[in-house]
Amino acid sequence: MMTAEERAAKRARTVDPAENPAITPKTELNSLCMRIVGRFMKKGETVYICNKINSQYQATVQIHCLPNEWGQRAWAGHLCVNKQKAEQSAAEIALKDIKDDPTLQELAASSKGKGKGKGNYWSGMQAMWEMMSSWWWSDAREQIIEEHIEGEMVEWKGHYGWMKTDHPIEHDAKTMRGGKIYINKRDIEGNPETVAEGQKVKFKLYVDSSGLGAEDASLV
Repeated sequence: MMTAEERAAKRARTVDPAENPAITPKTELNSLCMRIVGRFMKKGETVYICNKINSQYQATVQIHCLPNEWGQRAWAGHLCVNKQKAEQSAAEIALKDIKDDPTLQELAASSKGKGKGKGNYWSGMQAMWEMMSSWWWSDAREQIIEEHIEGEMVEWKGHYGWMKTDHPIEHDAKTMRGGKIYINKRDIEGNPETVAEGQKVKFKLYVDSSGLGAEDASLV
């Protein structure tokens, strides 16, 4: 009988990327670059920079571990409604360029045959990366309310915390996480170092596989 981890890995390998919310342009881009360089990516080798332009966001991505001039290139995405979608847009454009280059594709294809199991090593690595990415990043966020709402920080742990809204929110996911709304330091604009319990915060509400969360937040 397969374990839960084995079943999840099998689904990640067999489900079409368009039907699997864990396989996003960012995770697919990282997986492809790992095959090109023949190893796991190191911290700081993929750099996303996001800028706010009026009410929208535009991101660029650089992948420093890629060979030759590819490691110096920067891909700019389209204007998007939030930072997460902006980063996905930049990753999608970078992914297309890299896939269209015969030399890089040859490097990626040659890595598939390395290791034991005639390619099972790299297919397993790809599945594992996709699973880890779905845990580490909230790429599968779905925005619930387009406008900003206000709430209060009820717990703050230094890098993340838990909030409640000023007014009740009707959503199926509100019973998850004990009814609290998750917020990460990176989703707070301005000076998140000054956040404290009881702080009023303006934010946009999203839902992912874990429950409700706050993004595009600012201190009130």
